[in-house]
Amino acid sequence: MALNALRAASARQDDSDARDRDRHGNLRFYFRRPGKPKIRLRGLPGSEEFLAAYKAALAESQGVKSEKSFEWLCNRYYKSTYFGSLDDFTQRRRRTVLDEICNMVGESGRRLGLAPFASLKKVHVRKLRDMKADTPEAASFRLKQIFLRGAEVCGG
Repeated sequence: MALNALRAASARQDDSDARDRDRHGNLRFYFRRPGKPKIRLRGLPGSEEFLAAYKAALAESQGVKSEKSFEWLCNRYYKSTYFGSLDDFTQRRRRTVLDEICNMVGESGRRLGLAPFASLKKVHVRKLRDMKADTPEAASFRLKQIFLRGAEVCGG
C-alpha cells in the first residue's frame, strides 16, 4: 500500500518536483521545496532506487533531521567562533566542500549528510577521497575538512 502511494507521488509532477537535461541529454529528476536546495533523485520514476531517494527527500523536507548526523556536525562547525573568525574565502571554500559531501546521495538513496557522523568509517572516507582522485589537492582538502573540522566541533 505504502509503495503504491509512493509510486503515485513520484509520478505526479507538482511544485516539489523538477527535472532537467544534462549536457549529454540525460533526463535528471530533483525534489524541490521553496527556500531549500534541490535534491537529486537517482533512477527512473517508479523504480525502487527513485522511490527510496524520493522518500528520503520527502522525509528531509518535513524536517526529519537527526541530531549527531554529519550535516548537524557541519552546521555546528559553521556556527562556531573558529569558523566565524576565518576570512570569507576560506569559509566559502570549506562550506562548499562540506555541503557537497552532505548533499551526496549514498547507495541507499539517502543523503550522506543525514548519516550519523559516528558511523563514518575509514572505508567511507577513502571512497570520498577517491571520488576526487583526478585532482589530488581537492582530495586532500576534502579529507582535511572531514577529519579536522569534526575534531574541532567535538572538542578534539
